[in-house]
Amino acid sequence: MRTPSFYKPSINDHMLAEHYLRVADAARIPVMVYSVPVFTHVTVGASLIERVAKHPNIVGVKDSSGDVAGVAAIIAAAPEEFQTLTGSAATLYEALQAGAVGAILGLADAFPDLCVEIYEAAEAGDCAKAQTLAQKLAAPAKMLLMDYGIAGLKCAMDRLGFYGGLPRLPLLAVSDAGKVEIEAMLANLISQPAHHL
Repeated sequence: MRTPSFYKPSINDHMLAEHYLRVADAARIPVMVYSVPVFTHVTVGASLIERVAKHPNIVGVKDSSGDVAGVAAIIAAAPEEFQTLTGSAATLYEALQAGAVGAILGLADAFPDLCVEIYEAAEAGDCAKAQTLAQKLAAPAKMLLMDYGIAGLKCAMDRLGFYGGLPRLPLLAVSDAGKVEIEAMLANLISQPAHHL
């Protein structure tokens, strides 16, 4: 459930809790809260999760804020069986260290093996390896998600042999100059040892 944001001045934790609980009551499948403040300008905090996580049909949260302290606070406030996932590739390792059980990452569309390797290293307690691999995600995360957005991610997917295609309008494809920049970043990443793309 993505955070409603259309009437942002009226949005508060009480209103969001009521919304989430009603959706959970009506849903025929388990639901997750989705916090993506970069798009909604509404952050789901630990106090809100503490209120709604008790509902048997609200099973987790995907937190794409990139705020590791916020993820840790959510984990501390929620019941043990509640699933906290990160949606931020830039803070994947740190969120796993804070107790996130996994991730749902747009960047994994282009770099699935690398994302899995980070997760597996973190799960195995190999912090040095997980950190080293996570650092390799920093440049793609910035370039593809922040600088070029969805179009950049789709371009990288095409270049790596996946199907990215064109972004949905009104978003436009990456410019030729942008494609050159993305290809250079990918070539640099592929030349680095210790992981597969």
